[in-house]
Amino acid sequence: MTALAVMASLLATTKSLDLAGHLRALGAPRAAQRLDGGPPPVAPTPFTVDASKVHLVADAAAAAAFSADVGSASAIALDCEWRPDGPGEDHAVALAQVATKSNVWLVDFVDISGPARITALDALTNALQSQHTSIVAFSIAADVSKLSSVLPNFAQATRVVDLATSSDGLAAAVRRWLPMYHLDKAQQRSDWALRPLSPAQVAYAAADAAVLLPLLDAMRAGGAAPSERDVAPAPRTSTDSDAAEPDDDGALAVARAVVARTPGCSIVAADAMPADAVEVNALAVEAGDRKLLVVAEAGKRLDLKWLALALDTPRRRVRLSSRCVEAFGVAPHRVPPIALRDDVSVVATPALLASTRPLWGSAGGDGYRVVFEDGAALARVASPLPDPALYYATLDEALDAYGGGNAPTTSSGAVRLAAGATGRRVMLDASLVACARRLRMIGVDCAVAGEVLRKEATPRRPLDGCDRVHVIASKVDTDLRRAALEGRLVVVASSRKRAPGACYVVRGTTPDQQFDELLDVLGERGAVATWGSRCGICNGCDWHTLAPEAVVGEAPQGVLADATEFYRCGVCGQLFWPGAKYEDTMATLRGLALTKAVSSVS
Repeated sequence: MTALAVMASLLATTKSLDLAGHLRALGAPRAAQRLDGGPPPVAPTPFTVDASKVHLVADAAAAAAFSADVGSASAIALDCEWRPDGPGEDHAVALAQVATKSNVWLVDFVDISGPARITALDALTNALQSQHTSIVAFSIAADVSKLSSVLPNFAQATRVVDLATSSDGLAAAVRRWLPMYHLDKAQQRSDWALRPLSPAQVAYAAADAAVLLPLLDAMRAGGAAPSERDVAPAPRTSTDSDAAEPDDDGALAVARAVVARTPGCSIVAADAMPADAVEVNALAVEAGDRKLLVVAEAGKRLDLKWLALALDTPRRRVRLSSRCVEAFGVAPHRVPPIALRDDVSVVATPALLASTRPLWGSAGGDGYRVVFEDGAALARVASPLPDPALYYATLDEALDAYGGGNAPTTSSGAVRLAAGATGRRVMLDASLVACARRLRMIGVDCAVAGEVLRKEATPRRPLDGCDRVHVIASKVDTDLRRAALEGRLVVVASSRKRAPGACYVVRGTTPDQQFDELLDVLGERGAVATWGSRCGICNGCDWHTLAPEAVVGEAPQGVLADATEFYRCGVCGQLFWPGAKYEDTMATLRGLALTKAVSSVS
């Protein structure tokens, strides 16, 4: 290897390591690992429990099996669920999840009764107070207080190992200590007093308890497991009867009146639901001065950062309402997917509005459900939101999704043209327009924030070349927000203080440096030789091939004598032809793409 080749190799290695560090600083460790040349970190998978190991304790046989299992366990994991408490509310526990090494038991305080209830409650009380059983939990104080109202002989939980060692929640602890998993918390604030429990609630409840045992093992291995201690319940004002009280605030009557004037919508008894109906959640949200019901699929987590973008409202002004009864006319655990107040608007996800199946949600009172015939019926009262599935919460997710396989191309002599849609979609900040034109030349679908076609030519601005487009500054922020919602990878310059969603901050200060940097970040080093060009002016890929006689008067006379084909962009109308300028441009791009000896950008 020559000295020049060694130097080029060293420069390339230094640049790659520097860029990998930059990606890690931006929260994209998987992309950094790919750049380092090693296998990327494995994306975390949902923590789930085999359904055959999950048992609902609601009858005598299940209660006896539960009693035998927890009675012989040296350690159990405990978690509890209850109807979400609003301001001034203290609902009774509805479910206790108890995990042993081989099973997860869901003790159903709403449905279990008679001798089965006595057996299950005695077994749980004995396990919690046994000196031979360790209790693994996460923020157990609230659970113990809730349980004290349904366990008559319960005094305190002994030998408790509470894994909540910081203000972070359980999902964050799992990310830290069990990075191969992620814990879905979408069902956390669902109505746990309603029966039957949905499959999503059962899966969530089982996972929340079962994950505590491997989490304890991981924290012990890291020397971070807390010591055992006893935990006594704090006084409560509510009792087990809370779960069965109707707690009627008049919302059901209002819902009936609203439904009566809403075509395709009805209120039915909970036990008369259509078999194929899809459950929806309605969340009471305050976004600035607006009051909204956000209707989404049950079991799907609502990302408030995405919602703030969708509503074009600063994140700090978007929150789940703490004034449900006052502002929305209904308790927080019973919000129906219809507005009970005239100043409340309803919005819904596109998947629900396109559903051909019935949709159901709370009716504002226990024992009844609001049912829409289908998504079209919901669309009569709800405005569409952007598709949350297109939004990427992290830069790693956006870079993982970037790329679309082999997009179609056409070829005419020395020119390769992009001929169809591609998954290689980015949106560059307006200050990066020169870099964007280079990316378009190698086939990247590269929009520029604020860029629009000029409608009319002027004496000083003829409609030709780069003058066919211009940037409207007032559109830049709107376009960046729209790009994040549509799933485009957003790329901004380091000078931009704020950007929507997950974005890549480019460090290069010249178009060539920026282009070279993005070739690595996007994995596009080989694209120059394999992908067709989009229009460098407007990003279009609607190409029309023309014969010389079709462009007489447009193309220079000398070019007409030499060129056999011309190409017009069907979007901006710009005319192109092969020649020295095109070859020089592509040669420059090939030089940047195929050599790694470009100076590192600090």
